Amino acid sequence: MRLEGDNLLKEQFRDLVVHLTAPKLLSDWKQWLTNPDDDSQTKASKKRIAPLLEKIDQQRSKINTLQVEVKQYQNRVKRLQLNQQLRIHKIHTSSLKHVYRIMRLTTRGRYAVTALLDLALQPPEQTITLAEIATRQTISVAYLEQLFAKLKRHGLVSSVRGANGGYHLARHAEEITVLEIIEAVNETVDATRCDHKGNCQNGAMCLTHDLWQELSLHIADYLAKITLADLVARDNVQTVAVRQNSAPLDSALLSVTATTPVDPQVAERMMECLTFDGTFGNAASRSHAYGWQAEEKVEYAREQVANLVKADPREIVWTSGATESDNLALKGVAQFYGSKRKHIITSKIEHKAILDTCRELEEEGFEITYLEPEPKTGLITPEMVQAELRPDTLLVSLMMVNNEIGTVTDVAAIGELTRANKTYFHVDAAQAAGKVEIDLSTMKVDLMSFSGHKVYGPKGIGALFVRRSPRVRIKAQIHGGGHERGMRSGTLATHQIVGMGEAFELAGKSLQAEQTRLRVLRDKLWNGLQDLEQVFLNGHPVYNVANYLNVSFNFVEGESLMMALKDAAVSSGSACTSATLEPSYVLRALGLSDELAHSSIRFSFGHYTTEEDIDHVIKITKAAVEKLRELSPLWDMYKEGIDLNSVEWAEH
Repeated sequence: MRLEGDNLLKEQFRDLVVHLTAPKLLSDWKQWLTNPDDDSQTKASKKRIAPLLEKIDQQRSKINTLQVEVKQYQNRVKRLQLNQQLRIHKIHTSSLKHVYRIMRLTTRGRYAVTALLDLALQPPEQTITLAEIATRQTISVAYLEQLFAKLKRHGLVSSVRGANGGYHLARHAEEITVLEIIEAVNETVDATRCDHKGNCQNGAMCLTHDLWQELSLHIADYLAKITLADLVARDNVQTVAVRQNSAPLDSALLSVTATTPVDPQVAERMMECLTFDGTFGNAASRSHAYGWQAEEKVEYAREQVANLVKADPREIVWTSGATESDNLALKGVAQFYGSKRKHIITSKIEHKAILDTCRELEEEGFEITYLEPEPKTGLITPEMVQAELRPDTLLVSLMMVNNEIGTVTDVAAIGELTRANKTYFHVDAAQAAGKVEIDLSTMKVDLMSFSGHKVYGPKGIGALFVRRSPRVRIKAQIHGGGHERGMRSGTLATHQIVGMGEAFELAGKSLQAEQTRLRVLRDKLWNGLQDLEQVFLNGHPVYNVANYLNVSFNFVEGESLMMALKDAAVSSGSACTSATLEPSYVLRALGLSDELAHSSIRFSFGHYTTEEDIDHVIKITKAAVEKLRELSPLWDMYKEGIDLNSVEWAEH
């Protein structure tokens, strides 16, 4: 027994030496040494071990001290690197001339100041409409409405109702400072984004922290002394325009589902990542400050995208767009799990990025089931999916919002079915993000595709949500560097990623208000067009987003109608298939005849769509339809009561 006890002591002592830096283990040994229940032999053995234990304790303390010193040295080296690489120079703050290169007004602040300067140029009490300001600044009235609501709450402007209504300054121009205007629209004049909460590089206070903070105070103090009257007098301002060299097109933009213009605030953020003065580094460069700064921007944008859809930022993978995201999702899952299951379900009205990818997978031996949508509405129901699910179904891929008719699919209910069947569920949300609420923390969705340029972000950037729990594995389609946790190699385009992140954050803030505003415009357009005969709505009348209105004008050729609507930017289908003269495959899948599908126009609405645009489009569309029908012999036959379906047409 004593031999076994000695062996046990030796084994425990060996463990102690291996873990000599573990404080808890050391304290356990000290308690073990003074156990009152030990027999005399055990106490004698422990007595021999005690001096060695004390030496180990001393060594552990020395190691802890050395580790602290090493950490301090590493931090010192990093700070010296920052000092050298950031080229810190003495910055004079006596004049804005010396600081404008590191502090620029954000788009919101710049437009607010310029708009109030526009009011300051008017005679006292004379009003000016937002439409006039919007025309001069080449910006949407909706954007100005948001700014002026904040300016009015802060007592900077007053509004007048009636025929001669508009806005004027609520106080004299001499009483309104530039700083007051900027703060009214929730902007700051900080020269740094650091807020003392760990946003400095590597979580530690950077060397320039106090300098930037002091600089911010100087800027704020300077702007607090400049009034609107000073701006008018200083430059003898006669006219105001933010973008004088980019006059707006005369046509009303009602085709924003194909793409959207980059939001001015998004463009501002992107510009910060392009030049030497900005964050131009490679986010994969881990050895210097330029790379660290770029990585910080990329990860912040990842959080912005994740926040909109309530996902974990680690589940967001950057891609070049929704098309690549769709390819990566379908091919990635199919090629990773294809040896186990070979059945995939999608629908006939999906985006070409899904349909063409499915045809590729068919050539690789996968069996694809194409769901038929509900006639006229395009609805894909959970019951349709349930009827086609099989034990060997690997993947279901459906879009959340159809890109031609705007019908919304109940992906939450379908997700419950796929999860119960142990089938992966991919959702194309390119047209859904920023238009409908998405909560991936509750939805049983495994993969989801996003696009930047559909939500007033830049083109050429997208993302794929890949769920971490339960984990989804995908096979990479692009190799060369192992970026994005091995799922998508390639240098990250920092400026585009930053733009997409900012666009998604702005979309989340305005989602509810924008959908409410656009719903009014959509209903007004549809009600205005229903005065015409033989006009049909394509899409679901209830389950839809307000951004779309797809209408068929019977006995009118869609291409001719678009040519006639020269004052409105509209489309006859998806921009992704506009190169072909074939009728929309989506509308044909809804059961429309070729003639009716050819006569369809897709109107889509966005931030820059105004009520005046809708009034104008109703007027010119009615006139164009009536004119084209006057030239159509088919319309004459219809009016005479002839059943065109019974006519036997002769070929020539």
